[in-house]
Amino acid sequence: NELDVSALPRGIYLLEVKTEDLVGMRKIVVQ
Repeated sequence: NELDVSALPRGIYLLEVKTEDLVGMRKIVVQ
């Protein structure tokens, strides 16, 4: 259970970072 609890925030953090990178790339492409 401890591993699951610690892995969940990491997965969410990585997801947020990836989406931010994609949004940033889209903004650069649009500009």
